[in-house]
Amino acid sequence: MKPLHGRGAGPDLANLIDRTPEKYKLSSSTAGLTAFFGLLYLYLCQRPIWHTDIWGHLVYGKALVAAGQLPATEPVLPLGKGLPFVDTAWLSQVVGYEVFAWLGLAGLQGVTAIGGLLIAACAFVSVVKASGSRWAGLGAVLVTLALQWADLMVLRPQLAGLVLFSITLLVLTDPKKPLWPLIGIPCLFALWSNLHGSFPVGLLLLAAFAVGRWLDVYARCRYLLVAARDREFIYLVLLLQLSAAATLLNPYGLSIYSTVMQFSAHPNLQDLTEWQPLTLRTTLGQITAVVAFGLAACYRHTRRKIQTWELLSVVGLGLMALWSHRMIVWWAPLAGYLLGWHISSLWTPKPIASADETTAATTSRSGKWTVVTVGLIWIFFGFSSLGTRLIHGKVATYDVATSDYTPVKATRYLVKNPPIGQVFNVYEWGDYLQWAGPENLQVFVNSHAHQVPREVWQHYMQIIEQNAGWDDLLDRYSVNTVILDTEFRQSFIRRLKDEAKWKLTYEDQRAAIFTRRKPLGAAAVSAAKQAATKAASPATADEAH
Repeated sequence: MKPLHGRGAGPDLANLIDRTPEKYKLSSSTAGLTAFFGLLYLYLCQRPIWHTDIWGHLVYGKALVAAGQLPATEPVLPLGKGLPFVDTAWLSQVVGYEVFAWLGLAGLQGVTAIGGLLIAACAFVSVVKASGSRWAGLGAVLVTLALQWADLMVLRPQLAGLVLFSITLLVLTDPKKPLWPLIGIPCLFALWSNLHGSFPVGLLLLAAFAVGRWLDVYARCRYLLVAARDREFIYLVLLLQLSAAATLLNPYGLSIYSTVMQFSAHPNLQDLTEWQPLTLRTTLGQITAVVAFGLAACYRHTRRKIQTWELLSVVGLGLMALWSHRMIVWWAPLAGYLLGWHISSLWTPKPIASADETTAATTSRSGKWTVVTVGLIWIFFGFSSLGTRLIHGKVATYDVATSDYTPVKATRYLVKNPPIGQVFNVYEWGDYLQWAGPENLQVFVNSHAHQVPREVWQHYMQIIEQNAGWDDLLDRYSVNTVILDTEFRQSFIRRLKDEAKWKLTYEDQRAAIFTRRKPLGAAAVSAAKQAATKAASPATADEAH
C-alpha cells in the first residue's frame, strides 16, 4: 500500500472538488478586468480634489439646504446679489453637500472615482456587446479616458451628465434594442435635467440616431413613407419624444432650455481657457487629433457598414469641440466607442466555436477565480480613501485631500484674521475661499463666471491684468484685502509691494495677502470703532478698580 504523501510533500490538491455553484464561477479574464478597473478606481479615489468648481457648488448646496427652496436671485456671490438665478445643477449641489456632510472629503473623492469608473465601464460594455472583443473594449476605455482625463480631475456636476450620456450611448448602441429604455431613458433624462444643464447634448445624440436610421432606410428603399414606417426609426423617435418631455420635470419647466442655450454664449466665459476653441498647441488638442486620424483610418479600412448616425454625431460633436474645447468630453465616449467598434473588424474573425470548445471555455471558469475577483474588489475598495473612511472612520484632511494649488494655509490665516469689507481674489480661488474661509467673506468673483455682472467681470479682468486704472478700481470697490497666487501673479505681487498704501500681511509658497494701511468705505468706520473700543478698554479697566 502506497503512502498518501511522500516525505516533505504537500496535500494532493488534485483531489479537491470545486463546489462553487456554476453561476458564480468566474474566469481568469474576469479577474484581470477587475484588476484593471480596480486600479482605475483606486487611482481616481486617491487623486486630490481640485481647487475650483466643487467648493463653489458645495457653497450653493449648503445655501439650498439651509433655505429649503430654490432662490430666485443669486444667493452667494456678493457683487451678483439681485441678479436672476436659474440653478440647472441644484440637485447635484444638494447631493454633493449631503455627501460631504456624511463622508467628508473622502466622500467627494469617492464620487469622482465612481463617476469615472461608470464612464469607463459603459465604454467597455458598449464595445464588447457590439463586437464581442474585450481588447477592443479596453481600447475604447483608454481613448475615452485620454480625452476626458483633465475633466475627470475636476469634480463638478458635469460628471453626472457624463455618466448619464455614457449610459444613453450604451443603450442606443445595444444591438438587441430592448423595450425597457422607453421607460428607463426618459427617467434618466428627467434626472439629468435636474443634475446638470448638459441634457440637450443627450437629446442631440438621440436625434442623431433617429435621423440617421431614417436616412439609412431611405437610402435602401428610396421611399419616404417606407422609411418613416421603419420599426427602429419609430422606436427612436418615440424615445426622443419621451425623453424631451421628461426633461420638463424640473423646477423651471420649459424656460430651462433658454437658460442652457444662453449659458455657453455668455461673454464672460470667453475669457476662460476651457471655453476657447480647441487647438493643436494644447496636449488635449494633440490627443484629439491622433484619435481623429485613427478614426478616419478605421473608416477607410473597416469591414463594418458605416451608419449615418455615426457621421452625424461624431462630426456634429466634433465641430462643437473645435468651437469650445469644453465640449470634447461629450465627443470622447462617442469616439472611443466608434474606434473600438471599427478597429475590432480589422482583426481576423474567429471561427464559430465547436461544442467541445464551448465546453472547454465553460470549464475554464472556476471558484478559484471567483475568490480572486471578490478579493481584488475588497482590496481596492479597502485601500481607497472612501473605503478607509467607511471601514476605519479615517477622516481626510484638506492638506492631503486637496490639490497643491488650493490656498489651504492662506484660508486658515483669513479665518483667524477675518478681512474687513470687500476682498479682491483671483478667480480660481473664489470657490474655496467662500467654502473654507471666514463666514460671509466678500469675495470679488467665483467660478460661476456667468453669474458675475458683466461690468464687474470686465473690472476684474482689468485689475488682474493690471491694465490702466486698476488701482482706481480697487478704490472704487472699497477693496481692503487682495488675495493673489504666487505662481501666476508675481508681477501683481511685486506691484503691490511697491505701493505705499498696501502692506503684505501674509505670504507662503502658494499665496500672498495684502491689506490696506487705511481701510476704505464702511470698513474704515468699522475699523475706527474697533480701534476706539481697544483704546477705551484700559480706562474702563482702571475705573473698575
